[in-house]
Amino acid sequence: MSDNAESNSLRPPSPKPELSRKESLNLLPQASQGGTSVAIPTTAVTLENMDQPEITSNVDDEEEHSMLSPGLRPSMSNVTSQSDRVSIAGSVNETLAEDHSESDETETNHLTEILQNLMAQDIGKARGLGSSSLQNLNFISGGDTEIDDNFIRSRLLPDKSDSSASFSGKLKQVFVLSTAGKPIYSLNGSDDNVMGYMGLITTIVSSYQEIMKSEFHHITQDGFKLVVMNKSPLILVLITKVAYELEMTTDIVSSTIERQLMSVYNYLLSVLSAPVIRRSFERRMNYDLRKVLSNQDIAFLDSMLMKQTYGLSTSANEEIILDSNAYISHMLGSAIRCVRITHTTRCKLNSILLSSRKLSVKDADSDAASVMSKVTNYESKRYLANDLLFGFICINDKVLTSMRPTQHRLRKDDVNLLLAIISLHYGETQQEEGAELWIPLCMPNFNDTGFLYVYVKRFILAGYPEPLSLALLGANKNSFFELKQVGSHIISKILCNKSLKTTLTAELVEMEMAARLVKDLNCTFIKHFIYRQKTENQFFMDDIKHLSTETDNYQNIATHLQVLYFYTSLHNAKSTTIKDDDKEGKRLTYTRWQRKDGWVTGFLLSSKTYDFYCLCGGSVQAQHIIDQSIRIIKWVEKYKKRLFIGEAITF
Repeated sequence: MSDNAESNSLRPPSPKPELSRKESLNLLPQASQGGTSVAIPTTAVTLENMDQPEITSNVDDEEEHSMLSPGLRPSMSNVTSQSDRVSIAGSVNETLAEDHSESDETETNHLTEILQNLMAQDIGKARGLGSSSLQNLNFISGGDTEIDDNFIRSRLLPDKSDSSASFSGKLKQVFVLSTAGKPIYSLNGSDDNVMGYMGLITTIVSSYQEIMKSEFHHITQDGFKLVVMNKSPLILVLITKVAYELEMTTDIVSSTIERQLMSVYNYLLSVLSAPVIRRSFERRMNYDLRKVLSNQDIAFLDSMLMKQTYGLSTSANEEIILDSNAYISHMLGSAIRCVRITHTTRCKLNSILLSSRKLSVKDADSDAASVMSKVTNYESKRYLANDLLFGFICINDKVLTSMRPTQHRLRKDDVNLLLAIISLHYGETQQEEGAELWIPLCMPNFNDTGFLYVYVKRFILAGYPEPLSLALLGANKNSFFELKQVGSHIISKILCNKSLKTTLTAELVEMEMAARLVKDLNCTFIKHFIYRQKTENQFFMDDIKHLSTETDNYQNIATHLQVLYFYTSLHNAKSTTIKDDDKEGKRLTYTRWQRKDGWVTGFLLSSKTYDFYCLCGGSVQAQHIIDQSIRIIKWVEKYKKRLFIGEAITF
């Protein structure tokens, strides 16, 4: 969205962003790479009886559509009159003003008072530290090394070479081996590098089982953490020296680091299934599972672990790709990021998905028809979508809409795995429009003993740079041609409906242009935010790339990593409860980080229905943080049907 609210025309669609973004994130004036030190450990409190009232809209679809902010209003032509354009901040402020009540003011004052007390305590402690709080800190390694090209490639990115020095210098190691000690996967190094670890790990695991009658879980010692997950006949091991992973408590280790290992295990199940793995090792204990894993599978595991640990990966030509979405999704427990469009348009897409269930063809086997049916001129029908279980329309790793049976659903882990695998198979090269995929895929949390069969087709909306993907999942391996016809029907219904196509394209383009919501909502102190809806584990966030202004590539990467570190620290903060038996209260978490050029403030407001994270740059008062946070929360709740898909439509 243009900074000038009186602009009379829309921008042309933004070009597709480069894989390696060469800008820097302006939370503050840029500091030297690695110039971050952490303030006093996060303080958190729990507020009682202060649930935020949900704001809902009573307008119907047509009225809702007409009230769109510029970031969501469909454009039926290339020029929109000034009278038709509505300021997003203005419309939101008017809505919030109407809903403002005395209870809201009381809640705001209470939150502000508590935050002021926490900030005062923090400042007092910081003064007592003297200059120690200002020393340089590499928040990834814990040392004072700058985050530059050499650091990223030598300490972070995977390296499969035989070099022992390179292997030992990596901050993260992940191994998969059999219970017999046979190596299956290693994030770094060759067999010569990892064989010694295999024998040691199997000895530790078996000793715990035989002598102590328990499972070895994890150990932290001398600046590293070792976590083991026994999924016999497989053993998964993670060794980390990443500073912010070492700071995690036992509970956080279970919920974060173990989920990284679980992601690796789930991927192996997705391509092989549990029975295949089990039978392979029952026949031969030292079976080499690497025979059935391709180079593409290894590359996928490497990329997934890099995204979950650092929020970055590399392309085929070794260009560094920043991926905050995958990192935040993993941090929030495999939360799904949804595409922001109007509820009216989403409902139309839902209707098209549901209509595909009714597609039928005449039974071609006329001999199978009974004599009675022939006499009565009855023609039996066969439904094309009989084997269809799940359907998704998505843009990269964001979901536009989805469909499922009433009695079944896919867990968010499986959905994220599906989206990642689709991206893997399409690869980085731009395939021609209409390219199709047919992927046998085991959904580990749905049914780890069998396969679903995924039909995928990409299509283009003229005027929107990103391809859309349609994914249809069925249980019949012979249903390719039926699902192909269903997919063609769905895509045709979207592309041939001129009104829907124009509206959807305009909304997607405007969504990209209006991503800087904190500015449009007049929240000048909040530089970035994340809102997570807990009921369906879906999240919405302002796009990090819209904070970029600089051209120094590695300064941009360092700041990108720093932003993700801030959110990780905020998410992992310990919580102090004011009232132990208060199950309805909100939790307020606050922390600060000292950089060379000033402070960054992290704030988390959590209730039983949402988590709101935000980062504020520079010196900011408690009143401003609370006021602007509540303004964004109310805006998100007001337009939640546009921001989240909620429960998938069912049949």
